[in-house]
Amino acid sequence: MPLNRYWTVNYEWAGIDDGDGAAFIGKLLAQCGRFARNQGGCFAAVWVREIGPKNGAHVHIALHLPLGWKLSGHHPRKWIKRAGGQYSTKVSDMRPIGGRLDCASTNPAHYWANAEAMANYMVKGSSETVAVELGLRLRKHGGLVVGKRWGRTQNIGSMA
Repeated sequence: MPLNRYWTVNYEWAGIDDGDGAAFIGKLLAQCGRFARNQGGCFAAVWVREIGPKNGAHVHIALHLPLGWKLSGHHPRKWIKRAGGQYSTKVSDMRPIGGRLDCASTNPAHYWANAEAMANYMVKGSSETVAVELGLRLRKHGGLVVGKRWGRTQNIGSMA
């Protein structure tokens, strides 16, 4: 299940308070999972929350949806609304990792370079100790987040 989409959702701009951010993200990912199950496929995701003076409270989500699934703009819009947010054009931005949804299979080197860059970006708010241990190149303050900062679906990780 290669993570093939990178989705940024500015939930503050969607009217969600940072204190409710983790719950909103849980509802948002539940919508994605429901969509995948209804299509007969599987879904996986890793996410991290940030807050800053320019972009406010937002989440970066790396997700897997099966190849061949085209998501029109109405899917993310509908998921955001069902999760309790208000949608506007700047609230959501979803892009394929590596420029194409099939990049992991058609150009693995390009995919892994892009996946690594995405992962480095997502964990840029790590502590100095973690950054040194993992060899992270990008470091930036991720802001003071209320509640859970990151998470993943249960089908990713050692227990999956």
